[in-house]
Amino acid sequence: ETPYKKVLNEMKKKPIIIFDEKNYAGYLSALELYPKELQGKKIRIKGFVFKDDPELKKDEFILSRFTVSCCTADASVVGVITKYHQAPILKADEWIEVEGTISTTKLFGYDSPLIELETYRKTQKPKDPYIYFSEN
Repeated sequence: ETPYKKVLNEMKKKPIIIFDEKNYAGYLSALELYPKELQGKKIRIKGFVFKDDPELKKDEFILSRFTVSCCTADASVVGVITKYHQAPILKADEWIEVEGTISTTKLFGYDSPLIELETYRKTQKPKDPYIYFSEN
């Protein structure tokens, strides 16, 4: 039983899982730990388009955010693989908000969450583009 089981149960009850600045870290952790349990759920999430990963297929990108656990010097990119038939038209580093359905894919032999993109809109980069993971 992980601390993210409670977050998972909260997410399962929602008609659409909406990521925001406050819940992003917990929701992302639960989504990564339990992708199959959230399969078929609707999701809305904002991030920037990241395409520089050799594991990605032509119709995929990673909807990404920078995360920080201590300070901006330790910032790293995290996100969710997103499948979109017109992914090549999206520009790297462009900020978008997507809506879609959670599915799964295999990544390095493990089940990993995948968003089947249904709609998206361009959006502005947030004033603070970082997501903060804490020990709390």
